[in-house]
Amino acid sequence: TVRLAAIGSVVNTDQTARPLTVLHDFTIDGTNSPVFNANGLSVALGNDFTINSGGTYTPSANTTTFNGTGTQNFANNGTITSGLYNLTINKTSGVLLFAGSASTYTIAQMLTLTSGILNDGGKTIQVAGNIHNLATHTGTGNITLNGATTQTISGDGGGTFGNLILNNPGTPGATATSDITVSGILTLAGTGNSLFDINQNLLSLSSTSSTALTTTGNPFGTAKMIRTSGLQSDGGVQKTFSDLSAFTFAFGVGSNYTPTTSQLTSAPTTYGTITARPVNSRHQFIVATNTNNLTWYWKVNSAGFTGIGATAVSQTFQYMESSVSPGGDDVNYVPARYSPTSW
Repeated sequence: TVRLAAIGSVVNTDQTARPLTVLHDFTIDGTNSPVFNANGLSVALGNDFTINSGGTYTPSANTTTFNGTGTQNFANNGTITSGLYNLTINKTSGVLLFAGSASTYTIAQMLTLTSGILNDGGKTIQVAGNIHNLATHTGTGNITLNGATTQTISGDGGGTFGNLILNNPGTPGATATSDITVSGILTLAGTGNSLFDINQNLLSLSSTSSTALTTTGNPFGTAKMIRTSGLQSDGGVQKTFSDLSAFTFAFGVGSNYTPTTSQLTSAPTTYGTITARPVNSRHQFIVATNTNNLTWYWKVNSAGFTGIGATAVSQTFQYMESSVSPGGDDVNYVPARYSPTSW
């Protein structure tokens, strides 16, 4: 066992342990079952990190950082004791590729993507803490948020995830403090709660797949949905379209599940994006004395489409009975659209 401790000055007057910086490759060989114990001290890697079969990396409560340029490989064929604690990718250029025989990597606390590209290599990266994303995640695997309490996704609005899975039963399971983009599939998983609060921020689903937002376990509903702040100024959910497939914006506010489904009925010249958000109030341009209407509406807008017919979009909205005013009067409602300055 190699343990980081008491690495001090030449004259041994400073016994304080120091972080480890590896400028090139770091390999934990499998011969004789070696253990590298970081003893909670940070480990920074400038090139590949390989844990061979029989070898063990014990991070304890440390931060493992990949900060080299060019492609770096993180290959686990052995054991990471209790998983990684904090993981940081801070690459001015290049890709960190997860490799090795391990199919799952676990992070007990913080995943920080400062710069560069994290390619999951088809692996599952389980994060029990928070994620700070200023960079890009790609790959055919996924990042799974599987903590026991609410997890936070933060950033500067430019961070991109590939496949992202929320499997946290908290209320909510995750909350976003900035705009985020998911270029793969966003999955709300589990048989209990799976609530993702984006609040006033924009969630951009840039995949053109009709299943860019999906669920496993229980279907979408009051316990499994994207939740906004319910304001017309919210960023909402944006979906990129490339065909005539229907897409359901599985969102709501609080305990109100009020999805909308968009579908093009004829092909435009150019496809684009549709952004939708639920609004938890009467429409502001309804005459104040008219109270025979929903205390709810949806703000929907598109961008990038050309050559689209006036009746080429089908839109379906689902409301809660509690939003009907007066109660039971929705049989007399007439659907209406306010665009751009009149009903």
